Amino acid sequence: MPPAGQITAPRLHALRERPRFPWPAYVLTVVPTFIVLCFAAPESVPVLTKLLAIAALITCTAPIALYVWQRPNRVPLLEFLLAMYAIAYALPVFICETTSVSLATGGYVTIPDEAVARALVLVILGVLSMVAGFRMAASTHARRLVYHVSLDLVKTRALPALLFTGITSLIVLGLKANRLIIFDSQTTILLNITDIAYAFSLCVAYLLLITKQVGKGWWWYVLMLIGTRALFGAMGGMMSEMVQPLLLLGMLSLQRSARVPWRFVLPVVILIVLLQPIKSEYRRLLWKEGQSASEAVRGTIAGLSHSTSGGVIDNVRASMERIGYLNMFAYVGTVTPDAIPYSNGRTYGYLVVALVPRVVWPDKPIAQQANNDFAIRYGFLAPTSIGTTMTGMPQLDEAYVNFGALGVVVIMLVIGAIYGTIDAVLRADQVLFGNVVLYTLVVIPFMTIENNFAGLVGNILQVGVVKYLMVRSVCTPKCARRNR
Repeated sequence: MPPAGQITAPRLHALRERPRFPWPAYVLTVVPTFIVLCFAAPESVPVLTKLLAIAALITCTAPIALYVWQRPNRVPLLEFLLAMYAIAYALPVFICETTSVSLATGGYVTIPDEAVARALVLVILGVLSMVAGFRMAASTHARRLVYHVSLDLVKTRALPALLFTGITSLIVLGLKANRLIIFDSQTTILLNITDIAYAFSLCVAYLLLITKQVGKGWWWYVLMLIGTRALFGAMGGMMSEMVQPLLLLGMLSLQRSARVPWRFVLPVVILIVLLQPIKSEYRRLLWKEGQSASEAVRGTIAGLSHSTSGGVIDNVRASMERIGYLNMFAYVGTVTPDAIPYSNGRTYGYLVVALVPRVVWPDKPIAQQANNDFAIRYGFLAPTSIGTTMTGMPQLDEAYVNFGALGVVVIMLVIGAIYGTIDAVLRADQVLFGNVVLYTLVVIPFMTIENNFAGLVGNILQVGVVKYLMVRSVCTPKCARRNR
């Protein structure tokens, strides 16, 4: 019997025998879909590019289909990442009308068809390498080499902790949204801790609710957290903060039922499709013009007809052009190393200093610095735009920028192995509520493939201890070696 007040969760869902994957049914399903995509693609797209894009989609979607069919007792971290790569690097071929990139000089550079085809080949190789690295780290033999964390949530500790962290974090985030607190490179760690406190409070409250450990009145607290965070995100021009609560709850629901949480996924998709095309104008008014949130909203609405005059289809295309990274990757491949030399690993340098406290080294480089340097070197941003405009360096691009085609294969293999190791450490055999919360807090940042990997991992290393200690404070911990 667990101690009083302790909540021990059963397995996420009942394990079932893994049936043989119905490849014929998969082929009969995807082939007509890809044929429709080919006909829907712009006429200017060459046949070879379409075929390579289909190959990239198959590479990304086959493991997802396998997971959906077998429903193994694990969170589909790898499958989430594959879906991100399919959306960012394969779907733009069938949706976007142009193959060009916008430079800070105000002009556009058209990318040759052969450069796009070469980029798709590298995407396929990179994704296959990431899958191989993840599988190796998650294999039975590799899992015996790592310790996993087991955390039982204690209700009597959880309730006061979630109230304190939730209310405190909302106060700080509200002050930030109203520009009453300015976070700089010296104090950004405090903002990270605030974000963690908010996510911790929301995750714990939602888990207690859906498992009926607390009364239905707590739904008001959860809705308050979601709505307030979305409002503050809108005030700051950060769409990622608006959808963060839905992503957190979606990940929690997925861990409990191993089914796609459509009630959280669909609102995220709708928000992205509706807001992505007008996000830049809203940010321009908010950040560069210095307008208040209400003034920026009115200004954006006034120009809304220019952004959505083409209807839903044009909105989808505009959104895909902003979240797709195939054209950027192809452009990087055309100028590296002929015009711009390889970085030779310099963008990964932040990993060396990530754990050094800023109080010890006040001038320590920021995690965003590699993204800024990349954007300036390749002409995506002007130096004067740094601080008001952000451009990420996707992990595939970063691998190529440093070491070329070979770097894509090797670096993506390492990235996959790191993902697989984190999954193995946090995923206990009997999944406990504490594990579910900690897994969610650690894994959600990995969903952003558009930021440089060194900065992402460095940030996780910095705040990983904070996440563990916060969850540990309301749990009964136990570490055990995997023996299976």
